[in-house]
Amino acid sequence: MMKTLKIILAAVLLYLIFMVVLFPARFATATLAQLNAIPPAVKLGNVSGSIWDGKLASVSYQGVVLDSINWQLSPLSILTGTALIDFKAGQRRSDIRAHGQIAFNSEGVSADDLSVKAPLSVVLQHYPLPYGLTSTGNIDLSIAHFQQDKPWCESLDGKFNANELIIKSAFGQLAVDKVSAKLSCPNGVLTAALQPSTNSLGINGTAQLTKTRQYMLDAKVKPPANAPQDYINVLKFSGSPNSQGQYVFKYNGKL
Repeated sequence: MMKTLKIILAAVLLYLIFMVVLFPARFATATLAQLNAIPPAVKLGNVSGSIWDGKLASVSYQGVVLDSINWQLSPLSILTGTALIDFKAGQRRSDIRAHGQIAFNSEGVSADDLSVKAPLSVVLQHYPLPYGLTSTGNIDLSIAHFQQDKPWCESLDGKFNANELIIKSAFGQLAVDKVSAKLSCPNGVLTAALQPSTNSLGINGTAQLTKTRQYMLDAKVKPPANAPQDYINVLKFSGSPNSQGQYVFKYNGKL
């Protein structure tokens, strides 16, 4: 009798293990939707695989679409109270491509070795350029490490690159060789810093977003000696240069 009971208990335990390991991802997303854990603005495509190794055809939010998403959830990480997910999204022809490692726990969200490549239009449709400027090109976001904190971040080590930029204005258009910004989060202030050595526009300054949603731009621009006349005309539209030949930009406001 005892032997039979042990066999039954072992079979039930084995069944439960298989149920957990093979738990369909579509059931998990359906449960989250029923619990209103997925915002209405977020639209999910077809889900397949298990919660540990799954695939999502697409996810869209406010016109931004991420497709061909694959993820692996580490079972061992769950034992430590963290959901550690390795993911990859997008294909060669996808507008947005991304990969990296994201962790969820009681302290919030963190990310490591995160890379996102997308057309600049994805950003500009939500945050248009000032002075009626428009631009095309591609952006490349690389995050070595990120730790969330309210409302932005506790720590951040990253870099933002813009490539194949063409900026258009009433004075003409300007092709930009490179723009690169260092991303950090000192004292919880989201910061992007540019230096003349990291961009071909002669920009030296910072853009910051504080915990109280105040944004601040403090930059000086000295056009390179070989700067196109169209670029100089755009700068002149903003005012006159100082004694060092720099155009000063200072803005602040609240999101």
